[in-house]
Amino acid sequence: MLIYFSVKILSACHCIKDLTIGLVPIRANQLNMRKINPRILMIWFCVQLCSNTFGQNIGINTMSPLGALHVKGAEDISQLIIDADTIQGNNNPLIRLRSGMGADLLWIHSDDSTNVFIGLKAGKDNINSNLGIKNTFIGSRAGISNSDGISNTAIGFDALHTNTHGSSNTAVGIESLFFNGTGNGNTANGRQSLYSNEYGIFNTASGEKALYLNQGGNYNAAFGFLSLYSNKASYNTACGYAALQSNNLGDENSAFGASSLHSNINGGSNTAIGTGALSANTGGNWNTAIGFNSLSYETFGQYNIAMGSSSGSAQGSPNVNNTISIGNHGYLNAASNQAFLGNAVTLWNGGNVTWSTYSDARVKTDVHDDVKGLDFITRLRPVTYHRSVKAMASITGNDEVEDYPEKYDIEKIKFSGFLAQDVEVAAKEANYDFSGITIPNRSNELYTLSYEQFVVPLVKAVQEQQAIIEALQQQVESMHAEKLIGAADRLQSEIQQKQIDELLKRIEALEKNQH
Repeated sequence: MLIYFSVKILSACHCIKDLTIGLVPIRANQLNMRKINPRILMIWFCVQLCSNTFGQNIGINTMSPLGALHVKGAEDISQLIIDADTIQGNNNPLIRLRSGMGADLLWIHSDDSTNVFIGLKAGKDNINSNLGIKNTFIGSRAGISNSDGISNTAIGFDALHTNTHGSSNTAVGIESLFFNGTGNGNTANGRQSLYSNEYGIFNTASGEKALYLNQGGNYNAAFGFLSLYSNKASYNTACGYAALQSNNLGDENSAFGASSLHSNINGGSNTAIGTGALSANTGGNWNTAIGFNSLSYETFGQYNIAMGSSSGSAQGSPNVNNTISIGNHGYLNAASNQAFLGNAVTLWNGGNVTWSTYSDARVKTDVHDDVKGLDFITRLRPVTYHRSVKAMASITGNDEVEDYPEKYDIEKIKFSGFLAQDVEVAAKEANYDFSGITIPNRSNELYTLSYEQFVVPLVKAVQEQQAIIEALQQQVESMHAEKLIGAADRLQSEIQQKQIDELLKRIEALEKNQH
């Protein structure tokens, strides 16, 4: 192997330093104190010459070195080998890259065949004799505090900065998993993702500041900027910008869509799918919202289900429970235990068979025969009418669906039915607690009628009418019987009179014959 030197000016050296060739160290002040091979002395002299201010490049196996040191391989062997000292520590890396002012810029080091440390102070405190193996730390101060954590990967400035004993963690991004101490099996991808995690395990965060404040929460998954930002709970899944951002103690929530379950703090077991779904929920549990802004006004309600854009509970009723809303921009639930299907412009609801209601006598209590019949039915006023979509939206405050060609077709239909307010008056006048009408509690709610429940008072009315008819029939029959008896008596009297008259005639005839 040949060593070539390129210099501009050969002049007296004024910067003589240490030189090591093979295993022979030489200092300038020792040149006259030991016998040195002339060839080695010449190489030493040339190297010192090239190290002065006028020196240029050193080439190994090349006469045209392109850098301060240029090694050109000549055969299939390692071109550069650095043997660490037996006491080499991570505080003194095998390779340092420094600035012109002498400040360290980059360290390249390894203390085990399974460890890779690249970056200023990366893996500085690692103790490979204490299980600190299979670690890859790339970036300034990446994994700087790791002592015996194993199978960790940190890529980025200060990634896994505080990790000491945690294992099987992956941190990619500036300050990702920064405070992780003993947490295991975590994956953080993005600047400051899982930043505060200390002992939480098996969390996955992808996106800047995803799961940022999580400390001990486990088995969470966050995908998106600020998703699950405040989380300290477990078993949550958030996908989308700011999804479950405020969640603190709520467990087992699933949010898919930007700002879905955004305000949730301690509500649990909620599912939100769609941008803004359940966005205002703070403490409600077991809710399911599917669709843009579905159940977006819900705060503390429970067991609610909404499917469709902007479907769910009303703005003025944020704490309703056990409701079902299916339909885009549907009529919003303002009371608990209600189910709505469709919206203000739905023309038809139906199916292949009739709707059935539980009516088992075994589940009914306080049964009475106090249904009003004719007294209620005869007070009703059947009418025809048209509906106004805009009036419904104005009263309820519900957002209308976007215009489309058939949107107002429902207004063209001439309906037959009752006015709910008339039914309310009729029921009051008949002193009848009629379950077929729902009277709103707020001015922004609509009256509703259940037409199928009119069957019951109608049946009662028919029964009452039948009783009246039968009574009249009995009266008629009684009167008819009396007339028949009278006629029979008259007929019998007439017959008897005729018989008497006939006998009288015969007597007279006999008397005449005797004379």
